[in-house]
Amino acid sequence: REAKGLLGGYWDAKTKTLQVLESFPCKSLDFDSKEDVKEISSVISKGLRVVGWYHSHPSFQPDPSQRDIQIQKQLQFRRIKDKVVSEPFVGCIHGTYDVRLPSCRSVLNWFWVNTPSRADDSTTKPEDKPMCLSYDLEFSEDVSSEFMDELIQLVEDYRKHPSFTEFGETWRTEGLMPPRKVISGNGDAISELKRLTSSGPIQKLTKLQFSLFSRLPPLT
Repeated sequence: REAKGLLGGYWDAKTKTLQVLESFPCKSLDFDSKEDVKEISSVISKGLRVVGWYHSHPSFQPDPSQRDIQIQKQLQFRRIKDKVVSEPFVGCIHGTYDVRLPSCRSVLNWFWVNTPSRADDSTTKPEDKPMCLSYDLEFSEDVSSEFMDELIQLVEDYRKHPSFTEFGETWRTEGLMPPRKVISGNGDAISELKRLTSSGPIQKLTKLQFSLFSRLPPLT
């Protein structure tokens, strides 16, 4: 099953920059449900605004489906309804275990929906087109103990979930060459992961570790 949640951050109107700082997993994307109201409160309590949503495509390409386009447009429409139209609202699709991925690095596809029709119309039209967004990663050296505790708790909460990924399962039977940008990163750990992924089979846990390490700054 797909994972989903809200994205917290803020919009800088002067620089026209949207910063996404934290994700907040939730069980639905009904902003009026008790579950989502709780998560929205969590975003606000940290001094952030809800600036987007995310979900995963566990075993297929991270391209927006018709349902994804519909949800994104409805959420964009909600911004207009709530009179915060000047602030963008984005979607992110996380491609994790598609066997057609060119490397062990998972794919993040950020998008919004261009609506040539009336912007205040939440219904999906054939002319509504998903538009890919470019993004940059910035690393923070200050990782609080509170944040680490939240990550550990998240793992514990989902450990016995019926759709929990079996990390011991094989992801691919064939090996993969690592992407160039990872070759100089993270010392012995990434070197060992490159060795494990250069020939098959590749376990899901190994793929996850490689994908995470590939997005970390080089260790000093």
